[in-house]
Amino acid sequence: MRYQRLFLLVLLAVSQMGIQALAVTETTIHTFAGGVYSGDPLAGLVFDSAGNAYGTAISGGEGYGTIYELSPSQSGWTATLLYSFDNAGGAAPYAPLILDSAGNLYGTAIWGGNTSGACQGSGCGTVYELAKVSGGWEFHLLYAFTGGSDSAHPQAGLVFDKSGNLYGTTAGGTPGGMGSVFELSPTNGTWKESTLYTFAGGNDGATPLSALTPGAQGTFYGTTAFGGPQNLGTVYRLTKTASKWTEAVLYAFSGPDGAEPLAGSLLIRYGSLYGTTNFGGTSNMGTVFALSESNNSVVENVLYSFGGVRGENPYGGLAVDAAGNFFGTATSGGSMNNGVIFALHNGSGTWQEKVLHNFGGISDGSSPTGTPAIYQGALFGQASGGGEWNSGVAWELTPN
Repeated sequence: MRYQRLFLLVLLAVSQMGIQALAVTETTIHTFAGGVYSGDPLAGLVFDSAGNAYGTAISGGEGYGTIYELSPSQSGWTATLLYSFDNAGGAAPYAPLILDSAGNLYGTAIWGGNTSGACQGSGCGTVYELAKVSGGWEFHLLYAFTGGSDSAHPQAGLVFDKSGNLYGTTAGGTPGGMGSVFELSPTNGTWKESTLYTFAGGNDGATPLSALTPGAQGTFYGTTAFGGPQNLGTVYRLTKTASKWTEAVLYAFSGPDGAEPLAGSLLIRYGSLYGTTNFGGTSNMGTVFALSESNNSVVENVLYSFGGVRGENPYGGLAVDAAGNFFGTATSGGSMNNGVIFALHNGSGTWQEKVLHNFGGISDGSSPTGTPAIYQGALFGQASGGGEWNSGVAWELTPN
């Protein structure tokens, strides 16, 4: 009932009077304390069927980051520390979590794991599972990268296919240090890693920091932060053929059209790809873009260029509601230069942007990162800084 009421309010405000009439309330649902608790969340939240939210923070616990749960109640939200990383199982979990049908959590850590060889001391990063068991949670290390042919440093999140295989990207390592796309397949209680594609830089992409987006069967889409003729990033497609995976660069950014898509997976809607870049655009403060294919031609359109009080430097992807409105965050800019939550609405072919919330830096946090989540008609996300202990906050945005 709450979902229907809020959702109808959003549709009514946007469709009848335009996005500028949309009124919302922002609430801090948790303030991170840092120290032995969680601190500095960089990714978005994921919800289970019971309405519990799960996230990661790159600091806190034993100093290597944490996994936590936010549970709703009549009196507010309760935070529970589920796991504290110890470097052996991973360190600095930058990416959001994903859930399987049994409620188990999966994610990546950019550091930790194997502490010898190419990544001696710090580790090359890991893929892990936090399994839901009777009476609590159990951590399983699924794979530790070596920095060799499997590359290193998975900074983005994971996706499942229908067979239960996991897919993700690494940001560096060898050969070449340009990153890779990998697959993890469950086999007799263990997970086998296969490198599907290694980026080459130059006209090819380099340093993929976004998760993969599944397209048609046997197809993934993603972005690289760098690479392309001007080294400002690319959008690529990975297609499975009978014997191998083939990569094609669909678009290379040049500056005015966007630059450096640093995080957040692409969104597919009606056959077009939508995403953000951290830089580029008219003010070099980032963009929201659309990419469409037609008759073997790819067309890129800048839907919005950020700058100043409208927000700057988005570091996350887009959420979309059933009406086709986009929602996201920008890490800086806004009226207090602490970042914003924004909405984009396509009104008769023209995209309008509205700042839904300006972060103040203390009670409501600062520097929002990650892709926001829509759950029961409200928008949820995190700010990586600010808050009472300057370790970030989790927030909720609801229509009035």
